[in-house]
Amino acid sequence: LVGHIDLLFRSYTPSFHLQDLCVAAVTVILIRLAIYQKSKNAKKYRKGIEYGSARWGTKKDIAPYIDPVFKKNVLLTETERLMMNGRPNQPKYARNKNVLVIGGSGSGKTRFFVKPNLMQMHSSYVVTDPKGTVLVECGHLLEKANYKIKVLNTINFKKSMHYNPFAYIRSEKDILKLVNTIIANTKGEG
Repeated sequence: LVGHIDLLFRSYTPSFHLQDLCVAAVTVILIRLAIYQKSKNAKKYRKGIEYGSARWGTKKDIAPYIDPVFKKNVLLTETERLMMNGRPNQPKYARNKNVLVIGGSGSGKTRFFVKPNLMQMHSSYVVTDPKGTVLVECGHLLEKANYKIKVLNTINFKKSMHYNPFAYIRSEKDILKLVNTIIANTKGEG
């Protein structure tokens, strides 16, 4: 094999023999396909906009995400909102409606995010209220809007909703399920 390598470089002039042209064409096509495949899987770089050139959003940037009807939005700030419609006219503007609010004690999470969004009254809510102030301050407003309010107070059970499992018994099988559940969750301690 090593003895034949020198045959490849014996003549420096290009050959126009049909077999040589076919080998050259196939080689060029394979190289071009490899380059195309590599460029297709390459990262998408933004030409003229380098990474690290972040900027603050403008009204134009947030506008497609805001519903024109004020009440049909999740309030994020005084000027920024997120539409509640899960299927906007343009699907690329559809976003999930999960919001994570992080802040230290007294930073205004309840005052500036939870309460204004409860007052929108556009959906059902589950509110974790460790201080117990949201129910006192917004409960009557939600009751007037015909919301069903249920409370689970783990500190003072007298202020909590009560659950009557007997209200759901319809057959003998239901009785057996209830009894088995109670026995399985009862400790032998006094």
